[in-house]
Amino acid sequence: MTHAKIWLVGYLAASLLAPSMAFAMEISSNSVSNGVLDSDNACEDHDGDDESLQISISYAPAGTTHFAIIIDAPAAKALDGKTWVHWNVVNILVENTEIEGDENPPGVVLENDDEDEEYGAMCPSDGRHM
Repeated sequence: MTHAKIWLVGYLAASLLAPSMAFAMEISSNSVSNGVLDSDNACEDHDGDDESLQISISYAPAGTTHFAIIIDAPAAKALDGKTWVHWNVVNILVENTEIEGDENPPGVVLENDDEDEEYGAMCPSDGRHM
């Protein structure tokens, strides 16, 4: 079973001044059902479509200016010796709260561990995506 973490970071100028601020930001995705990643977002080797995830962001804290998305798979450490980064996008403007599936969000897409500047679909050896 492969576990992937989806990180969405809201950058707050205020967080530097008040690091104890509570966050009520909500992140959801139609690409995840009951904690399991849809097969469309898996690699072609496991009958997937290599599509990036759909992501919705609500209730960004006041002062948020940008988001970042990092999708990694800590379970890959057993196979590859490190946590595998599938998607790494920064500088997403706060008004971009709906990220469609199968596209890079408007922002700066950094290289993933496949050495591509795009979503690198998960392709675990056991075929399960969680």
